[in-house]
Amino acid sequence: GNKHPGRGGNTGSVFGGAQGARGRDKSVWTELIRNLERRDLLPMVVFAFSKRRCDTMVDSLTGLDLTGGAEKHEIHVFCERCLSRLSPPDRKLPQVLRVRELLRRGLGVHHAGLLPIVKEIVEMLFCRGLLKVLFSTETFAMGVNAPARSVCFQDLRKHDGSEFRGILPGEYTQMAGRAGRRGLDPVGTVIIAAWDNFPTESVVRNLLAGKATKLQSQFRLTFGMILNLMRVEDLRVEDMLARSFAEFHAQRGVMDKRAGLALDVAALKRVNHLAAEEEASDIVGWAAAEAHEHASAAVRHAAAEVRAAVLTSKGGIAAMTAGRVLLIAGGGGDIDKHGALLRIVSTSTAGARGAVASEEAAGKTYVVLVPCPEGHPALTDEEKAEEAAAARAEEEEERKPSEPMMMIRKGKRDDDDDDDDVFGGGGYGKKGGKRGGGGSEDARIEGPMPPSLPWRLSSAGMDYLVRAVPFDSVLAITEAKIPVEQGALLEAPTDGSSPTPAAAAAAARALSALEKTLSNGSPGAVHPVKDLKLADVAAVELCHEHSRLVSRLPPLPPSVAPRLRAWHALLDARRELQKRVDDAEYNLSDANLQQMPDFETRVQVLQTMGYLDEDRTVTLKGRVACEIATGDELVGTEIIFDGVLRDLPPEEAVAVLAALVFQEKNASAPELHGSLLEACERSKELAFLAGEEQLKKGLAIAPDEYVTTTLRFGLTEVVNEWAKGTLFSDICTITDVQEGSIVRTIVRLDEMCRDVRNAARIMGDSALYEKMEQASAAIKRDIVFSASLYVAGA
Repeated sequence: GNKHPGRGGNTGSVFGGAQGARGRDKSVWTELIRNLERRDLLPMVVFAFSKRRCDTMVDSLTGLDLTGGAEKHEIHVFCERCLSRLSPPDRKLPQVLRVRELLRRGLGVHHAGLLPIVKEIVEMLFCRGLLKVLFSTETFAMGVNAPARSVCFQDLRKHDGSEFRGILPGEYTQMAGRAGRRGLDPVGTVIIAAWDNFPTESVVRNLLAGKATKLQSQFRLTFGMILNLMRVEDLRVEDMLARSFAEFHAQRGVMDKRAGLALDVAALKRVNHLAAEEEASDIVGWAAAEAHEHASAAVRHAAAEVRAAVLTSKGGIAAMTAGRVLLIAGGGGDIDKHGALLRIVSTSTAGARGAVASEEAAGKTYVVLVPCPEGHPALTDEEKAEEAAAARAEEEEERKPSEPMMMIRKGKRDDDDDDDDVFGGGGYGKKGGKRGGGGSEDARIEGPMPPSLPWRLSSAGMDYLVRAVPFDSVLAITEAKIPVEQGALLEAPTDGSSPTPAAAAAAARALSALEKTLSNGSPGAVHPVKDLKLADVAAVELCHEHSRLVSRLPPLPPSVAPRLRAWHALLDARRELQKRVDDAEYNLSDANLQQMPDFETRVQVLQTMGYLDEDRTVTLKGRVACEIATGDELVGTEIIFDGVLRDLPPEEAVAVLAALVFQEKNASAPELHGSLLEACERSKELAFLAGEEQLKKGLAIAPDEYVTTTLRFGLTEVVNEWAKGTLFSDICTITDVQEGSIVRTIVRLDEMCRDVRNAARIMGDSALYEKMEQASAAIKRDIVFSASLYVAGA
């Protein structure tokens, strides 16, 4: 019996299921068409974005007749000649009879649900001018050269497979461009008849004058593509990927990148030549400087991972006292070295109520004493500007009257014993010097920022810096601590470049103590558990590795001090240039192709499933997969190798394969029984396993969705009946899939049979080969494989 009585003979289906909507459609479309007929604006193409909508609109025009007697006769003769190649039962198919009646009245319908021969008849009659109104989906505007005098849009919204959206300016132009026949019409007329969803002015303006859609590559790697490329020795997959449009934008600046790489390579060659000359002049010293540079880079990398945990820990905060030896990044001309902590300066936000520990630590600045055996670094432009501004400020201060200053001093003498000094006992000037001459035990570690840092000073023939370093310049808190006279060392220089006598003496003692401490090797970092009291296991492990690197920082021999800064600049330039060259070479290499990660993942899947061996050589299973070009190559190959088709008769085997080629999502569930049902269930299991394997390797695939997208059994029962010899009119009654989709699926199924036949030949399976021969012969008959009118002539 007919499982779907709405299919076939019933041509009066109503879009949306509302009889009122059909009546409204009939009245408005009849009025519009008659109006255009009076204005001599026919023929017209009406674009609707649904096969069902096209059928509904044309079926509603039951009383509309647009052709005369001569045109009816010509249409009748043409249809008879074209349909004469069909068998008598096929000529009486409901769709054939329905469309012939429409054509007789000058109406037509064109969409993917029509039988191929019916669709070709409609196209040819429209091109001859015998059809006055054609209701079509947008595919009619893409391939068929059939212009009209008018074009009408039933709606300006469409479903693109995933969601409803407005049509794009490019799509509108493609369809509207059908209006106006070359050499016949001076202009073309475009009508927007979207009564149910009439567009706003901005929408129409965007359609008419909007920007063209940007081309986007739809290139996607498939398993079959990879396997076929792997079989060709002279073609590399990477070359094919690089030439794809998907890589076009990424590779568009390749020439500029190559030019930049050439410049960097030339600069690196020059730097290497200079480095070789320096190395030849002092092999031992250069090796020591190079080792120190490499070790410092490793320490900087490790410090970035542990700095926040160390400086915000209770033990780390307690360890930051005056005289603590710190490893400072770029201390003294961008050379990493050890220095003694003198003061901690907090910003206005650090320590505020509610501030987290990391924010508080990041807001602190550390004033340190750093030796400069290689000499003072040159002043930066910013430091020069600051010194000039300070000098101008001092000159302006000297010009001011002295009486107010005397009043201030007199006021301070009254409070001479008051410990309310704003610098916390450190002081600047003579009073500060007297109070600051003591050791660090009685001085506070936190205080304000000393003025005009950094100070480039010398004492007893030793150059040193007093400078402020930010939170992220502290590379390590070491175990070492030296005595420092904090107050004296923080006395401002008398003339900007010479320390006060007390500061000079204190600096000499501190530098001597620091040199003695470092003479035994680089001190290690504080212990993460004993000293810092860290509880996080991961942080403790990172701190241990960081401490190991700090303790292995090689010392620099005194002989390299005069050339240390120049060598450091040379080594730093070489490291930076080498990094730029390596990055540029990577960006220009195959490894930087956008599709390469996906390619490598898919290769792993193929190796795991036995399509490629360890050397990426295509196996027998892979060669079989190369032959499956019609459906999903993995699922098709797994079905063949699992023997799903082995015990099935030809009609059931081809019915199982139909699930690989049927593409429509919405179809009625088939009624399957016996061995055919078991074969379908086993195919689902194999597809699920293939999806699971892809998911394990990192592909974004859900196994259950993979099954439903690669295997669709909506026409399995139909194909089984067709292969048994059932009439086409009868198989149309057991499904709700339209006739055109059935024919298209069976035509592709014949290609699938050919693919499996070739695979059987490679495997040496003569039984499967013969079975596919019989299955192909069973489905190649009648209307499904009738010759095209364009090829046979009509």
